[in-house]
Amino acid sequence: MSQVESLVNDNLNRLTDRVCTLQERRETLVTSLRRAATDLRAHGRAPAETVRTELEEFCHEWDSLRADLETHEQGPPASLDEAVARVDDVQRQSRMVSALAALDGLDRVCADDGGVSPAALEIRSAVESLQARLTDHQSPDESTIGELQSGGHPLVQLRRLLEAGDALSDDEWEQAVESVRTQFGRSVATAVVRRRLRIEPDLATPSGNG
Repeated sequence: MSQVESLVNDNLNRLTDRVCTLQERRETLVTSLRRAATDLRAHGRAPAETVRTELEEFCHEWDSLRADLETHEQGPPASLDEAVARVDDVQRQSRMVSALAALDGLDRVCADDGGVSPAALEIRSAVESLQARLTDHQSPDESTIGELQSGGHPLVQLRRLLEAGDALSDDEWEQAVESVRTQFGRSVATAVVRRRLRIEPDLATPSGNG
């Protein structure tokens, strides 16, 4: 995991923790306020100072969270439920970006001579189809996103074989080959194992030699 990705995940985790804490404190505060209202009606007693402190602390944290969730495209959330939904959406976007990154380069798979062989074409087609499913905002494929992030997806295994097959242990290599064979069949797996495929360099990325 890159340093930037790790930092983003840490920030998201902290934001999620803050939302969860606010949800719990809201429930506690609602109970305290109901009890204080009952006391006020029954005995004429004003709410205890602790209730006021709880309310002030909750409002302060809520204002802080709203400010942190405000962006150029969206104003601050109007409610805690909206804040929860917004954090959930950011998490989904982060998972999707991470999953798409696991496929990086596979849309440039080609034959060892630079041509697009049937095996390379099949892989490219599978990548394009998967990318479309991942970016479907109406119904994102959460299970596949998790599989890509964990490295268990056949396309991730295929990428490992192409990029670092020699560095894999025997067990890892056999597992990766079996995963590719199960997903794509014998011809693609054979092309990968016999180094008939490679990932073409991304010509849009500066080489740094200029």
